[in-house]
Amino acid sequence: VVRFSALVPDVQLGQNTNYIISKQLRTYSRAELSQKLKISLRDIRNLLIVASMIEPRDGALVVSFGDVNCIISIDSFYLVFEEGSVEDFYEKFEDIFRQVLDLEKQSSFEHCWELLCLETVLFYQVNKLAKQFDEQRRMALKMMDSAETAVGQAKLAQIQQILTQINTDCQRASLTLETLLNDEESIGRLSFMNQKVSRLNQKLVFDVELIEDMIESYLFQIKSKTLEAQEMLNLINNKIELAELNLDHNRNQLMTYELKLTFMTAALDLCCMFAGLFGMNVVIPWDGIDGAFFAVVAGILVIGMIFYIVITWVEKLMEKSKK
Repeated sequence: VVRFSALVPDVQLGQNTNYIISKQLRTYSRAELSQKLKISLRDIRNLLIVASMIEPRDGALVVSFGDVNCIISIDSFYLVFEEGSVEDFYEKFEDIFRQVLDLEKQSSFEHCWELLCLETVLFYQVNKLAKQFDEQRRMALKMMDSAETAVGQAKLAQIQQILTQINTDCQRASLTLETLLNDEESIGRLSFMNQKVSRLNQKLVFDVELIEDMIESYLFQIKSKTLEAQEMLNLINNKIELAELNLDHNRNQLMTYELKLTFMTAALDLCCMFAGLFGMNVVIPWDGIDGAFFAVVAGILVIGMIFYIVITWVEKLMEKSKK
């Protein structure tokens, strides 16, 4: 577990929002983490097992969104991960947090650590999906012209698999955010200030609509990427199908050309066979007739050409009937 702890500015004392973040890497057992953050073992188990969830608890937010599994407390961000995973997020958490803080300058989110952390997770995951999709789209467009080759089709099939996974990740993320948006009470409790006043039956401090607008903006981006991924998958499928049709047409043309060559070869073989008879010790009635050799060979050639022309004519009639 990596703990990002923050010196959260106190707005009531007139401090600015210059969050000071430090990080510490250590190993927790499930029981220790549960006791430290005062959340149930069930929540921690769900965090590690459930693919996607954003749920508020008393004084904490349990978030599993995309590759990021974390618990957000009043002044800390606990990133739970296995070795070799989400290293990019681990290394860039503070930078991403600062980007989100810049986006929320002069807004209510600027003074709310937990919502800034939640938006940091959403910002990271949405941009990660967008980068993955843009990379695969560039590769797919580059390989479109090679769709009729074995290498091109293999590469496009690989891109299809990755795009399908991206599409699945986008749909899962969309479902998580839609589930959260359908629960207004949970949205309100994403703010720890609201959790405090709700226990006292007082009016919520942080406007729920502002939180909804923030979540809906990321939901819109994810749905846009979902549609783009589906369109790109359809485009690749259509390109592969068109390439297969062109290859089938080319194969048919080669077979037709091979058949024509076979007929021409058979006609020439027949000519050669009769021509060879005049050089053998075989009794031929026309042997004493001047010009018989040339007449026989020429006649056979004519018959072969007529046969070839008839076959070609029948082939064209068949093509016209198909159209």
